[in-house]
Amino acid sequence: MNKFIAGRTGKFINVIRKEIPFLTLKEGHIVKARVLYVKGSSVSLKVRNRVFEAKTEVPLRLNERLLLKVEKRDDTIRLRVVNGGSGNVQSIQKKILSFLEVIDSEKLNLKELTALQSFIKNSIIDTVQERIPAASLLKGFFAGFEEISGSLLKDTLNSSGILFETKLKHLLLRYTHDGTLDNLQVEELVRGDLKGVLLRLREVIKDPVIEKSLAERGIKPGDLLAAVDKFIKNIEHYQLHSRPDESLQGFLPFLWNELRDADIVFRDQGGGSNSEKALCCLVKLDIESIGNVHVWVFMQSNLFHLRFITESSTFLKRLRDSSEALNEQFKAAGLKLGSLEIDYEEGLKDKRTDYNGLNLRI
Repeated sequence: MNKFIAGRTGKFINVIRKEIPFLTLKEGHIVKARVLYVKGSSVSLKVRNRVFEAKTEVPLRLNERLLLKVEKRDDTIRLRVVNGGSGNVQSIQKKILSFLEVIDSEKLNLKELTALQSFIKNSIIDTVQERIPAASLLKGFFAGFEEISGSLLKDTLNSSGILFETKLKHLLLRYTHDGTLDNLQVEELVRGDLKGVLLRLREVIKDPVIEKSLAERGIKPGDLLAAVDKFIKNIEHYQLHSRPDESLQGFLPFLWNELRDADIVFRDQGGGSNSEKALCCLVKLDIESIGNVHVWVFMQSNLFHLRFITESSTFLKRLRDSSEALNEQFKAAGLKLGSLEIDYEEGLKDKRTDYNGLNLRI
């Protein structure tokens, strides 16, 4: 963890440091912060998935959310507390934070997503598919764990709905540049994106003819509409959180029966030339039979460095017994394994890991 000395003058929190590693604070930007730890004047703040310690003269509450405007003076990064102004500013700040809390509640866990996907998939009857041929995307969107590959990972992320508005924006920018907008391109974009299909499905469900067809099959249109809305709000949860964190957050709808929860985080840690660029990936798994497992993958100078951490002594032995086989798999793939660590550690679920970058949830 990176330690900083911070004081507060008026409505400012001053960070006595020009830069925070792996965190870019641009002057004039407003960032969202959360208080993770408070003990006397010592606090830990989380900004854009980076955590740093600070000293403050102002009392802060655990889990308190703050909106801070970035300002700079000489060697000091100054974070102005947005809610320290007029009543109007305080009111706006309160509404924004309240909205973010609502959005947080829209995030679905793996079991909820699986149940919704199954219900929606089974509700795509012939009359619905005739109106929305692309609805078939919903039937095959959740792939099995054994089907995961690099190309499928890329395609799933691209079509998961997280980038829907971004792709539309690029299409419109192209239109303003050359004056032509191909309707087929728009249709193809909507047809190949989960959020686009769900938005279209939401409108079709309201059609009286479709409502009647669904009811005849024993499907309540209201229940289906609610399921589609929940799915859309889950996508928007990650879209909205990507903006203030300056990262791309999303979810990967892969099915793994024993998996209770998972996080995959990709991070560019900087470096000079492409050959010296450092890339990091953290995989956090919560598996019913073995508990929590953390896997760190670090690549630099064409060398891979791996670290496994498990809270299961049985799985620890299996990993160590398989280390030579893993090394051979790297060689077979034409990759170089620089180092491999396999460790045991209790309480991984509550262990705080500081990271930023591309954040995906399975």
